[in-house]
Amino acid sequence: MADATTTAGTTRPGAADEGATAGAAKCKSVGCYTINFGETDAASGSLQSAFAKYRQEKAKALELRAGPAKRERSDDEKQALREKFLARCRHYLGVPYKKRYFDEGTPEYESPIFLDCCGLVRRVMWDLQEDFGFRLGGWNQAYQWDTLADAEVSDPSQLKPGDLVFYAGDYTRPSAKQQKFRMVHVEVWLGGETGEATLGARWKKGKVSEFPSYKFESSSWGNVEMHFCSLEPWLRGECMPKHTHMWRMRSFEWMRNEKSVFSDAAGESAGGPAAEEGEGEHCQMQEQAAGSDSDDEDEPTA
Repeated sequence: MADATTTAGTTRPGAADEGATAGAAKCKSVGCYTINFGETDAASGSLQSAFAKYRQEKAKALELRAGPAKRERSDDEKQALREKFLARCRHYLGVPYKKRYFDEGTPEYESPIFLDCCGLVRRVMWDLQEDFGFRLGGWNQAYQWDTLADAEVSDPSQLKPGDLVFYAGDYTRPSAKQQKFRMVHVEVWLGGETGEATLGARWKKGKVSEFPSYKFESSSWGNVEMHFCSLEPWLRGECMPKHTHMWRMRSFEWMRNEKSVFSDAAGESAGGPAAEEGEGEHCQMQEQAAGSDSDDEDEPTA
């Protein structure tokens, strides 16, 4: 269970003794969770008004999770949103995969954020949730594929920059827990000069990078099947998995807020859910004890 530590908009137990002033965020601790009630009015200090603001914020968050009311975007609007998505993906170029794979004292180890393959997609979608009109769920690439499965195309030549490339495969390690739908990895389609370039977090000891081709061999998984999916449903403001029973919200999901420890900061990693030490900012990916990350170990280039 996560500790109630200081984050943007939350306070840890005892923080009031360290100089909290009137007008600061008022929080109430429940066990080891800290619930944020928003910023209070500095003049009145009214907990009631703070709670009212908190409820408004939660209503907005739930609205984003539920998705928008049906409103058709024009082709121009969808293209602009696609380009915004792609630009935001490139914003994270150079972000390291996970802290544990880098030496202490290196710039990568000290990075404020770490992103694996599905974490990159999720982070970008969370950044742009107001633009898309919904908040992508916190599950990994299997869930992401499930929301786009009906938009799958048969050949990569049908893809546009910003579409997603999913890799289905079987983990080679006997103890590894296999992924739902066998989905082990995801990258963002670029096309580029090679006609098959992608962007993503491919290597455990690497960073978010652009690659000349989506094709590569992994020592972590085999029996690979490619799934090429258009981003079109998300561009229309639609995010509904085909297998809804597989993605149920936890009992405290409604309490989550970006400013509290109930936030989706602990979204699923490429390897699935778990409980590991926090690393980075929003996308603190957590690896299941018996599982494996979706991405391969770095291999010699020779």
